[in-house]
Amino acid sequence: MHLNNEDLRRVAEIVWTTTLGLELSLVEPDAPKSEQHDFLTGCVHIVGAWEGAMALCCSAGLARQAASIMFGCDEPQPEEIRDARGELANMTGGNIKSLLPGPSRLSLPCIVEGKNHHLTIGGSELLNRLFFECQGEPLEVLLMKRNSDSRHAPITGLDKSA
Repeated sequence: MHLNNEDLRRVAEIVWTTTLGLELSLVEPDAPKSEQHDFLTGCVHIVGAWEGAMALCCSAGLARQAASIMFGCDEPQPEEIRDARGELANMTGGNIKSLLPGPSRLSLPCIVEGKNHHLTIGGSELLNRLFFECQGEPLEVLLMKRNSDSRHAPITGLDKSA
């Protein structure tokens, strides 16, 4: 089964609108703009009848705004920002999982942060990559599927190198 970009867009918009009350706007990729930001990436793996991973990458500023809303505070602590990023990745991944063949389960979210980071999901292929803007800040959603022959599969990654 393959989800299309419209499915992925709907899931991302539902999670951000219902959880945070924030609107997402689909945009074209803009590499020079994305290089100006520190990023936080939350990733969850989906295992079972369908196997792959979903990554949610946003600027540190947007992650801070999301944590502020989720925790009801003006200045969220770094661990609250990471917790919010992980929870948004978990909710997005869970909604995506519900559209895929089951039974499947989600891993705990992992978080990668910094200006020059590269997230690698070995033995996977990129199915979808959408670029959004929220509150003037960048957000990316990626869906990767495990290759059936992962021993010889290319490595799919998210590169946030300057």
